[in-house]
Amino acid sequence: MRSSLDPARQILRAQGDLDDSTLPAVGSENMHDRDHVTQVNEAYHDAIAGHYDDRFEGHSDDVLEWVRGLFEREVFPALDAFGGTPRVIDFGCGSGYLEDFLAGRKLDLLGIDVSEGMLARAREQFPMWRFEKRDLYSFPSDERFHLVMENAVLHHLVDYEALVDKMAAMTLPGGILYLGNEPNRRAYKYLKPLVKAYRS
Repeated sequence: MRSSLDPARQILRAQGDLDDSTLPAVGSENMHDRDHVTQVNEAYHDAIAGHYDDRFEGHSDDVLEWVRGLFEREVFPALDAFGGTPRVIDFGCGSGYLEDFLAGRKLDLLGIDVSEGMLARAREQFPMWRFEKRDLYSFPSDERFHLVMENAVLHHLVDYEALVDKMAAMTLPGGILYLGNEPNRRAYKYLKPLVKAYRS
């Protein structure tokens, strides 16, 4: 049976990083199994962690500037209004993409991810913050944060609605729930006309 990870395997083969034994197969019989898909994500992201950040070369500068502006206009003023040291959690933090937008701010930040390889990169880049290997679904939902965020995570999940519900419940009143997507040129090539049409 053809695996849905075939494209991932091709990328890793081209980079010389493929060890097929680390990538469990995903087929029609287990693609809705939450635990199995989590294991696949863990194995895949551990395998590509060494050059995961290289993919940023394909990102759209326009989109990155828009995200940076969004943080400056919306996120930072809301955090500043709370005073003190705002609590932040990043679900599926990876190597610290969103943390880069927050660098230089005094925050009590926790990044969680299933990939230890990705977490090692995040810890290296942002030693001032905490990064833990945690299952996104089972992370305790009784904690509350001023900023609850994720970027390009939901499409990796079987039950993304459960995670969004959890994230919303963990956001303090007046806080920010940030759901982002991969800022690559290919995705936004198709989204840009829709955004223009919506704004007009």
